[in-house]
Amino acid sequence: VYDEFIQESDLLWLVQQGEEYCIVDKNTGKEKFRINFHPERGFLVMDEQTKQSYENLWIVYRKETKDVNGKSYESKRYSIVDSSNPQLTELIPFEIDNIPQFHGGIAKITLIENGVYGKTGYIDTTGKWLIPRVYEFGGFFSEGLVKVRKNGRYGFIDTTNQTVVPFIYEMVSDFSGGLAAVQLNGKWGYVDKTGNTVINIIYDQAFTFPNGKATVQLGNDSFCINKSGERTGDRCR
Repeated sequence: VYDEFIQESDLLWLVQQGEEYCIVDKNTGKEKFRINFHPERGFLVMDEQTKQSYENLWIVYRKETKDVNGKSYESKRYSIVDSSNPQLTELIPFEIDNIPQFHGGIAKITLIENGVYGKTGYIDTTGKWLIPRVYEFGGFFSEGLVKVRKNGRYGFIDTTNQTVVPFIYEMVSDFSGGLAAVQLNGKWGYVDKTGNTVINIIYDQAFTFPNGKATVQLGNDSFCINKSGERTGDRCR
């Protein structure tokens, strides 16, 4: 039972049930999915990086109930639809357990496979897979590159899935100011966007370069360096 019929097309109804909004197939009377609703943006999807709204995209979900150790739990599986498509066909399967977020027009997608997290890939705002789901972990794009993990090691790829920084590192940060902190054999240093080591991998800890300077730790000594690896003698933040 729905509280209000809001909109109608040749194929579908948009209805409200409590605080949730549903799409119902007019021919079958069955619910296709529910639309993620934001109290300020409504149905619009906002790019977290550019703050641009994608008016043709909806984040949608289906609810499912699982029994775990004799107790029932309700969960959601998300997808994305093009609201300009009369049939509102989903662009990706309903196998995501969190709300997809776009950063610069690209969304990270990690699907649930056989009840566990599967591999990570990336789509654009049309639902096209820019980068296939082949990575064990993936971050968000920063300065045109994204950190991903393959065979237990981290590297960086670009939007065409080309490896820019090789998969040899134990841990990495995002790129900031053109440099990324990388860990190899337990020590930290910095690489540039071509994968070249520009600050030696000698530190016990290393942080990002938000303002042209970064904090590093060598033994018990914590200090600030510039992009040439020179100690600056002042505070980074």
